[in-house]
Amino acid sequence: MKILYISQYIYPYTICGVGIHIQEMARNIRAIESSTEIVVIGNVDHQDKKIEQIVEGIKIRGYSPLIKHIRIPKVGTLLDGGLSFKPFFMMKEENPDIVHFHSYAGSWLGLLGLIYCKVFKKKMFFTPHYHDIRLYRFHPLFYINKLIAKSCDMVIVVTKTEKEKMMRLFNIPGSKIEVIYNGLSEDILDQNCKREKFILYVGRGIEERKGVGRSLKLFLDLRREGILNDEWKFVAAGDGVNSDKYQEMVNKEYEKDVCLMGLVSRKKLIDLYRTCYMLILPSDYEAFGIVLIEAMACRKPVVAFNVGGVSEAIINNKTGYAVCDMKEMKAKVKDLVSNERLAVKMGEAGYEHVKDKFLWSKSAKKQYQCYEKVLGR
Repeated sequence: MKILYISQYIYPYTICGVGIHIQEMARNIRAIESSTEIVVIGNVDHQDKKIEQIVEGIKIRGYSPLIKHIRIPKVGTLLDGGLSFKPFFMMKEENPDIVHFHSYAGSWLGLLGLIYCKVFKKKMFFTPHYHDIRLYRFHPLFYINKLIAKSCDMVIVVTKTEKEKMMRLFNIPGSKIEVIYNGLSEDILDQNCKREKFILYVGRGIEERKGVGRSLKLFLDLRREGILNDEWKFVAAGDGVNSDKYQEMVNKEYEKDVCLMGLVSRKKLIDLYRTCYMLILPSDYEAFGIVLIEAMACRKPVVAFNVGGVSEAIINNKTGYAVCDMKEMKAKVKDLVSNERLAVKMGEAGYEHVKDKFLWSKSAKKQYQCYEKVLGR
């Protein structure tokens, strides 16, 4: 079997939920069947060069688009992955059995994948990792999403919430949609996690909807109000969180208490999970929220907006809190800060919740079975 993944985001050139999802699924599928060939094709326009290499037995091929993706405020990206015909010819060169498209928005890359599969009679899978705006009927990508979802052989989503939306908005039968949760690498599960006095945020700062600005403001408000003393710190990790925009929010009085780290290595990220006090995630939308289960795997309580599939990752009031707004998030953070015993209890409950339910090895096995089913094997 030869599987080809296409996405705007490919690991390790873009470290985000989609990139990690693809890499972990690919790595674990190869562990199931080592003879499986896997190729990942994606946009590496920020690298400004062609990429072709082998990572853990997975061939990664990057390209620079003719026109980079176009962003419209409050609408989103119109050219997901940029405008280029290169991916089509790369797919043709690879000649896979399966093309599996992953994206926040089903647009140019997805259309190229769909055309390739129809012309050369290949099987196509589609995994949307949606921003919620993509599903509203006034959005120009709605109809492209619908076309890809209806025309592919199987849709794989990361939560039951996403499945319900696909069925309702795209009128797709449930039998065509499979739910396969995001997972954890077993090496992140640790018996010896510390608890230091810092609040952690993990996410891309280049997108305001991910909530880094709100997280930073929450911390600064708690410091000014005296709820957090000068022993407490705020740490943010992710592409763009160290931009001038967020640096300027921090006045000199609190400079030493805020660490905007930007993009960090996987090893460093795990170290942050293992040593933080809690993780907060006030995103406008999360299809799932891998960072939530990663923090829970390190025995840390989590507080996140109750959007998308977050309620399937968090057990509210047990492993953390799924909140409605910043006012409620502030109250819950205050509760955890003032009651370390509660934070420890929730952290332990989170660890027990995720250690067996969310593993990449289990998710990859289920996905591999879907491939075999569609191929008739």
